[in-house]
Amino acid sequence: MRNTISVILLAISSLILAACGAAPTTTPAVAPATGMALEIRDAWVRPANMAAMPMEGNAQGGSGHGTMDQTTEHGSMSAGTTTAGYMVIKNSGSEPDYLLAAAADIAETIELHNVLMEDNVMRMRPVEKIEVPAGGEVELRPGGFHVMFIDVTRDVKEGESIPVTLTFERAGTVEVNAVVRQP
Repeated sequence: MRNTISVILLAISSLILAACGAAPTTTPAVAPATGMALEIRDAWVRPANMAAMPMEGNAQGGSGHGTMDQTTEHGSMSAGTTTAGYMVIKNSGSEPDYLLAAAADIAETIELHNVLMEDNVMRMRPVEKIEVPAGGEVELRPGGFHVMFIDVTRDVKEGESIPVTLTFERAGTVEVNAVVRQP
């Protein structure tokens, strides 16, 4: 009974996403040496327009409301166009894995970031790695962990698919296609 309900809910979720124009994407990855299995779901990137400079406090393409410190190891991010990427990474293995880096041809610099509340101010900070727990998952989402694309080199238009290469400590390199869409 529980499996039937799960299948029905999955089917309904897929139909809702398809109706919204965003088909769910899943990329399985298995590290040959370790047999580590990762699954990447719902990879997406916010649109970016080279002509529109981000407003202060708007590094993730939000409304610009509120305060966000956007300091990274490369300084302030308000100097160029930025966007962010999100996804869910599931680890069905018995050992944790770590997302170490991301690469794509849409930006000069790509960093892993997290958003934290410090002294009543949202602060975005680079992180060295993002843990994907054994038998669990991590969601890269707005307001949390994400892939930050800094100094975007071209317009990133809604509906297109962006190839992104993810590098994991155990699973190695994984290719995903991230759909460009609004949150």
